Amino acid sequence: MCKHLARFFQLLGASKYDVPYRISTQWFCNYLSGRSFSVSFNAQTWQNIDMDSRLPQGSTLGQLMYITYASELQVVVERHGGVFHSFADDTQLSKATRVEDIQAAKQAIVNCIKSIQDWSSSHRLKLNAAKSEVIWLGTRQQLAKLNEADRTLQIDNAVLKPSTVIRNLGVLIDEQLSMDTNARQCAKTCFFHLRRIRQLHRYVDCETLYMLVRALVLSRLDYCNSLFASSFKSRIKRLQRVQDAAARLLCNAPPRAHASSLRKQLHWLPVSNRIQYKLCTIMFDVQHDRAPEYIMDLCVPCQDSRLRSAARGNFEVRGTKLKLTAGDFSVAGPHHYNTLPTLLRQAGLRVTFCSKLKTDFFSLSYNVV
Repeated sequence: MCKHLARFFQLLGASKYDVPYRISTQWFCNYLSGRSFSVSFNAQTWQNIDMDSRLPQGSTLGQLMYITYASELQVVVERHGGVFHSFADDTQLSKATRVEDIQAAKQAIVNCIKSIQDWSSSHRLKLNAAKSEVIWLGTRQQLAKLNEADRTLQIDNAVLKPSTVIRNLGVLIDEQLSMDTNARQCAKTCFFHLRRIRQLHRYVDCETLYMLVRALVLSRLDYCNSLFASSFKSRIKRLQRVQDAAARLLCNAPPRAHASSLRKQLHWLPVSNRIQYKLCTIMFDVQHDRAPEYIMDLCVPCQDSRLRSAARGNFEVRGTKLKLTAGDFSVAGPHHYNTLPTLLRQAGLRVTFCSKLKTDFFSLSYNVV
């Protein structure tokens, strides 16, 4: 336990010679030790079992302490040339390859998973390969070159068949990264909640109604909406119909009423502008070194002082000819941020930037002077 606590404070940048370090270590040791465990089932409780160390289930520190405990897993993955990404206990492995190198890439992933199994066993964890999911991402032409045997992975006795759609932190990702499945599911869920809210329309006041729409509908439209940056207009229109229906509900307008004036009355940005708004706010954090490191690594400021783009503080936009990669944040984020007025990007505070950004988008969307 002390080894993992030392690793935890090392990640926070603390030195073992600091007085706060020693006090914090003692506090964590007292927090994790002296606990017991029991099982209750069918109105019967078994005898308590004392444990050397244990973290209470559902605690605030649970995810952070687990990430610290499993931080060595990234080294295991990188040893096999894979890309590692983790959110709490949800670990993702990926590897880029060409079609002609499929077998070598599959073997590398299999060896990596076996190394993870060995590492998990040594850390009193269990990796259930049968519950893992496999998806191949690529263009329609490239995916057509793969047969069923190429797509299947076998880990010991478990055979992992590929999926065409997987759920990642609530987002449905299809194999062509078109985000069409996610847009359909989002619209379906939002319309379901709108129908339920409409049933309460006559029993609640306007403020409560707006709170329900914002919590159950608008939050879903805004969740990870930057993934739709390069989507076809048909998918954006599908989400726009959801927002229009929500505006008609709040304004008590007829089903076929024009929604543009209603959105303007509610001071809502259209879905396309809400996507740009999300990208630009993330880019503002990148410019001021407030974004996560893995996002900042994707954005490179213009370095050539001979160009006007460098003087304006623009970012380099990576060229791409594929619709598959046009939605990459390294492409979409700098592209939309560079189009903003220079005076707007020079805002010092994030609150000021967000306020001016929404005002600018609102003026462009509804021709407000």
